[in-house]
Amino acid sequence: MECADQIFAGNTDVIIVGAGVAGSALAYALAKDGWRVHVIERDLTEPDRIVGEFLHAGGCIKLAELGLEDCLDGSDSQTVFSFAAVHKDGKRSAISYPSNASGRGFHYGRFVQKLREKAASLPKCLSSKRPILLWIRIRDVTNQRSCEHA
Repeated sequence: MECADQIFAGNTDVIIVGAGVAGSALAYALAKDGWRVHVIERDLTEPDRIVGEFLHAGGCIKLAELGLEDCLDGSDSQTVFSFAAVHKDGKRSAISYPSNASGRGFHYGRFVQKLREKAASLPKCLSSKRPILLWIRIRDVTNQRSCEHA
């Protein structure tokens, strides 16, 4: 089995395990800032979950700050300006965002694929499908490197 030093030698500053929402967004942000990023994901096909996701206004604002807001386009996203909460006693409360903000409901798999594609579009970002069993522990004992694999 290959050692991490052999796989990523000299061409990677950061290794990210997992190309979900957080891993893909982090990969994009770091590569955009000039880091050489390698993302490892066990399955790079579009996730197919029977679940809708929701991103509150603060999350949408952060996506825009990272330059990733366009990743919600084409993910069957719906803009949400307010929502309701139902209390234990059955009482309802309407909760509105500020007039300049909105949340988005979206299809998780399509959104994640768009994030992955955007990260992969940067020249300093590389994604690879690898089993996560490749877990590596690198020790440096008096400048002698050794690898251990799970």
